[in-house]
Amino acid sequence: MTEHTQYYAAWTDLDLDAEGRAEGSVFVSVSTNASAYRALRVPIVVLRNGEGPGCLVTGGAHGDEWEGQIATARLARETRVADIRGTLVIMPHFNMAACEAGTRVSPLDGGNLNLTWPADPGAGPTGQIAQFVEAQLLPRMSHWIDLHTGGRTLIYAPRPAIHLSPSRELNRRALDALVAFGAAENLVFEVQETRSASAAAQRHGVVYVYGEFGGGGLVSRRGLEIALRGTTNVLRHAGVLAGAVPAVGDQRCHVMSGETYRETRALYWFAERRGCFELLVGLSDEVEAGQTVGLVHPLDGSLSEPRKVVAGAPGTVVCLRAQPLVENGDCLGHLGRATALTAIRSIWG
Repeated sequence: MTEHTQYYAAWTDLDLDAEGRAEGSVFVSVSTNASAYRALRVPIVVLRNGEGPGCLVTGGAHGDEWEGQIATARLARETRVADIRGTLVIMPHFNMAACEAGTRVSPLDGGNLNLTWPADPGAGPTGQIAQFVEAQLLPRMSHWIDLHTGGRTLIYAPRPAIHLSPSRELNRRALDALVAFGAAENLVFEVQETRSASAAAQRHGVVYVYGEFGGGGLVSRRGLEIALRGTTNVLRHAGVLAGAVPAVGDQRCHVMSGETYRETRALYWFAERRGCFELLVGLSDEVEAGQTVGLVHPLDGSLSEPRKVVAGAPGTVVCLRAQPLVENGDCLGHLGRATALTAIRSIWG
């Protein structure tokens, strides 16, 4: 008997378990004044070659983050079915409406695709994408590579990242994937948002590797190269893509530490008022607690002294504000605490 309670939901025109290569869409239901029954197309590419592991690769969860969209689209164009064992699913423009608009969140519903998990039944366009991925894709996957940047307002020193999970076994697998990514600099987050994509992956026992590979509204050539090379390495490590994982050289790691969300905020700097932000430090600089890292100059027509931005903790600068004009509460940057990967593995894994 047909279930009486029905909601608009995303669907695909592809058979996700068919052999070979298929290019199609995830269709998202949207109803607006301009289009009553719109079915927004979110591109998806599925490559399947027999039994084996499954990997999902996504870019464009935020539409103003370009490196991931470019890297994943290139991966989709260049990967051959013969190079695959198992299943590879690629979604280069994950939140398509935001990608088309070049905005962080969707212009259709204001949805942030990284904070929409799990989505409620009857969710808007952004939630429908999350529902589709969680219901249709994650149960088929062993790994999920999700490529990000700082978007229009922030810029990161390019580096992959993972999040702590409640499972030591999943932490071990995630650390192995992070090492396989092969980047010299890495990020590890001890606290994650319950509504995040990483939390959704972990609910399904899926290794979630993401990263921040630039930002500032530009395309970082270095960030793009690191993201594409690292994605290929993780796919090989997972056994989905043919080829050996290159030997790993010296790898450094910075931890976003804290047992609660509030504790992690000690590593961040925030504007106290509207003004023009002058940076006094650069990416990868080491700073001390109490050090002045920037100045916010007033924009009220006065000649009053700029307000100092002071680091509340020591650490390494991993992210900075990309836009000089700031408002009350804007994030101006944040630090990471240098920690050996061996030390993280002894605690986490």
